[in-house]
Formats: sequence, C-alpha cells, structure tokens
Amino acid sequence: RDYKTLLQLIPIIIMKDFSQDPIFKPMKDIFVKLGILCSLLFVRRVSSGVNSYLFEVKKAVDEFLKVLHLYDTQQKRLNTNYTPYITKPKAHIITHIVQDIQRFGPPLNFETEKGEQFNKYIRGHILHSNKINPSRDVGLKFGKQYMLAHILQAGTQIRHLSRTEAERKGFRTTAARI
Repeated sequence: RDYKTLLQLIPIIIMKDFSQDPIFKPMKDIFVKLGILCSLLFVRRVSSGVNSYLFEVKKAVDEFLKVLHLYDTQQKRLNTNYTPYITKPKAHIITHIVQDIQRFGPPLNFETEKGEQFNKYIRGHILHSNKINPSRDVGLKFGKQYMLAHILQAGTQIRHLSRTEAERKGFRTTAARI
C-alpha cells in the first residue's frame, strides 16, 4: 500500500519541485503512467466490470510501455552507452499481466513473501537435523508441531467408524446405492 501511494505521489512531486529540471522532465510522463497502472493493479478483488477492468489495465500497460519507449529513444540519442529499459525482461513480462489477472486474479494476490518467509523455518529444521534424510526430518518436525498446535487449540479428531462398530454403538447405517 505504501508503494502504491509513493508511485502515485512521485509525478506530483516531480511536476511541483522538479518541473524545470532537465533530468526529471522526461521522466514525468513515465511516472504518471506508472502511477495510473499501479492504481489499477493494487486492488484485492474486482467484484464487477471485470472486462472493463482488464481493458483499462491493458490500455495502461500499453501507454506505460509507449512512454518508456519514447524515453529510451530520447536517452539513446543523448548517450550511446545507454541501455534501454524497454529491453529488460520485466518490460516484456508486464505485457502478460492481463492474462495473469484472468488466470490468477488481481496481482495483489500473487504475493510470495509468506512462502519465502517460511523458508527460514525449513532452514532451521534442516540445520538441527542429522542431515541424512532432511526431507523426512523436516516433515516429521512440522507434523509434530502441527499435532501439538491442534491439541493445544482443543482440536478434535474425527475417527471414521466401520459399519460394524457403528452398529454396535447404536448408529443406524444404510448401504450405499450404486
């Protein structure tokens, strides 16, 4: 959320404080288009108008890449050693964002930080294992922790009874029809 706010404020700051600066002037359009794109991407869900949302995202991506390309061509004319941003892999990946949204939902749901933070615990368990079979050791350790948490949270375990056990306890059973 802070990143979204920052990206939306940067164009205002550039226009207000650096409007005459020759370094920031060409970047103004890039940050304006990036702010528009990020305001569309930083949503948790789209409840209605999905097709119009996807159309707006596609339009924002195209406009952002267009101004980025213009910036790159201007910079390439000024500096022959300049490496264009438009040739970077992320500039290509963002062209697929509409398909990713159709497949996986809004990009805020793409987050991987929680899974990456979990690696710390896996590494810790491997460090304290005998390293002969670390996968098994980590699995057993997490299994024991899960069972302990289940017991401490007053969890119950449902045991499926066989038909004869259920009838012995007085439960009526019916045969399954095929």
